[in-house]
Amino acid sequence: MGYGIMAYSVRIEHLRAPSTFASEPAAFYDWMVGLHSSAISSAQRRTALRELFFSEPHSGTDGADYGYALKVLCERFGGSLNNEYWYPIGSSGLDTVGQELARLGVKLDPADDLAFAGAPVPIPEVDDFPGIGYLTCARMNELAPALDAANLSVVGDPYVRGAIAEIQQWIHHCTEDGSDLVTFYH
Repeated sequence: MGYGIMAYSVRIEHLRAPSTFASEPAAFYDWMVGLHSSAISSAQRRTALRELFFSEPHSGTDGADYGYALKVLCERFGGSLNNEYWYPIGSSGLDTVGQELARLGVKLDPADDLAFAGAPVPIPEVDDFPGIGYLTCARMNELAPALDAANLSVVGDPYVRGAIAEIQQWIHHCTEDGSDLVTFYH
């Protein structure tokens, strides 16, 4: 299967205090735990999800538990975006797309910005996976003109061209919706 990027359109403000956006926070949390039982199968991940959801201090130190819990929150408070060209994609693919973006004059590095920028909310450091990245709506508004002006016909590799076009779609979706982009690489 390999590694890939999963992209979510979500408002980061909802990830900072998720329980405040639920009418019945305790019931919503229980529903999330049931719905995502396979993704948060360990007690540590359920604790991480509870702490992130209720904006509690972190009791754990394993950033992976908090990273996967954050992904659950992105699924519940946002929406997943098409990632046909981003799953699977290895680190060399991230570099190749980044090089093409740079050649096109777009200041976006998939490895630095989408895979390893870090979480948009405070969590313990993730030592391995998932890699986490994000772009705020404001940053995407800055990137959009360069991406829209990029002549993708000069990109020889159709897969790389598709990956760049998919980033354009993510950015257009998020900026039109007023949401941010949060990505997970694993």
